[in-house]
Amino acid sequence: MATISSLGDVQRCIKNWQSILTDETQVMNCFSQGNAIIYENQYNLAQLGNTNIHVYPGVDTDGTFYMFLLPAALDVPNTSSVAFSSFTVCHVQPNLGDSNQIPAQEAILRIDTWKKDYSTWTKNQIEKKSLTGGMFQAFRMPASYMIQGDRYITYLGLQTDASAATGLTADLITTDTKYANVYYDTSMPVPPLTPGGFYFLQ
Repeated sequence: MATISSLGDVQRCIKNWQSILTDETQVMNCFSQGNAIIYENQYNLAQLGNTNIHVYPGVDTDGTFYMFLLPAALDVPNTSSVAFSSFTVCHVQPNLGDSNQIPAQEAILRIDTWKKDYSTWTKNQIEKKSLTGGMFQAFRMPASYMIQGDRYITYLGLQTDASAATGLTADLITTDTKYANVYYDTSMPVPPLTPGGFYFLQ
């Protein structure tokens, strides 16, 4: 696994993810690496004036799958001015934590649906790109509940969605490791959410 140590590394990984979005084999290789990230919230979101976090998937040249977290307030048009230290770099890995850290039943269902169905969903999402908008390029994750210094686990999930062409929508489910029975499901994938303000997608 390569080390991500610069803004250029982050940008390269995000562009690599964008370049494989129609390649089922490469996307599946990423998803098979795991379904969760664990990280410490380094941001005082209230002080930044915007409590959303932008979550960018990325894949390194060696195939390692990452999620890069960046406060929406710091996601600016002149991306070269964004400090590397503003990103939280997360290696996607298998489900973390023990049974005491699992969120409530609906969250567990969505997490389990991802584990069970991500391969079928990925194939359908790519094949039906004209209807689905294709594979997600990022997530907007409202995070007003996040406490600076607390540790979180965010899981990939699939949510039943009758309006979606595949019947399922990609999801992020987050839990604070201090409060095992509390979970948050506030994220929206891009697409179908429009990418306005996601300057690292340009």
